[in-house]
Amino acid sequence: MLFLILRIGYLLVFLVIRNEWLISLNLASIAIYLFTIFLSKRKLLGYAFFILHIETMIHTSICIFVLGWDYGFDIAIIALLFIIYIDIFQNKFISYILVFMDFMVYITLYIITFDNTAYYPKIYSTYFFLVNFLFFILILLVISKILNFTDAIHFLELKKDKEKFKYMSEVDYLTGLLNKRALKLITDDKKYSSMIIAMCDIDNFKRINDIYGHNIGDRVLKKISEIFINLADKNDIVCRAGGEEIIVVSFDMPKNKFLLKIQNIRNEINKSIIHASGENIKFTMTFGISECGSDQEELIKQADTRLYKGKQSTKNCIVVK
Repeated sequence: MLFLILRIGYLLVFLVIRNEWLISLNLASIAIYLFTIFLSKRKLLGYAFFILHIETMIHTSICIFVLGWDYGFDIAIIALLFIIYIDIFQNKFISYILVFMDFMVYITLYIITFDNTAYYPKIYSTYFFLVNFLFFILILLVISKILNFTDAIHFLELKKDKEKFKYMSEVDYLTGLLNKRALKLITDDKKYSSMIIAMCDIDNFKRINDIYGHNIGDRVLKKISEIFINLADKNDIVCRAGGEEIIVVSFDMPKNKFLLKIQNIRNEINKSIIHASGENIKFTMTFGISECGSDQEELIKQADTRLYKGKQSTKNCIVVK
């Protein structure tokens, strides 16, 4: 839009000095700029920017050839060289080609037209030089802002990608629960006096998958995970250890209080139903509870042993010894 305003200003001056070549040139430039605005609205920014670049190079070359170097049009070519810093084309090769063309045009014009002098009053060359100089200083400031803005966007995108990959590496995609890697990272970093651990396993989960299919098994896993998330304390770690096994870790909590929470989770699971193929599918879990302590590996081993004991007996129970 700034370039369009500048071209209209040029057109008015060229009408005053009655230079038909430059009047026709600026009318064509205005038409081209209107077309690039149309492309921009269609989000074809790469094409629009490429056309503007070529138009500016041609317009500048003709103006220098007709008017000479005193009018400041050479500043436009210098400004065009800064395209190399803007990755508008998402292809550096195109930017390098355009910059090379700009450089060669500048050298060629310098050799051919350096002594050209247009026979117009000095006020015109002064006016053009000041306008071109100030305009392209403004353009360079805009480019600087664009670069800063682009850098900020790239930084935010990298940060977002980093957070996304971190999330993907620490969260189970199916249930939304943390995974074992996240469990270890948190417990290794967290300051606590003691912890207590529950190892939890869905009863007869293979049978559910075999009879109703893995889609229903996934729904059961999701439903159980929602119950754990809703009933666990906000400082608890709830982790899908793999398959149908879930681990709950609480910090600095008495065992009786932890058992009450696990019992509430078990009761809620026992009341839950998944509807599928006209059937109401019920499911249960078995829990093994460790003692309170600070040795994570020992507590996991205790809870796992007690879980195994529950699975070998009645299932759908909480084993504490």
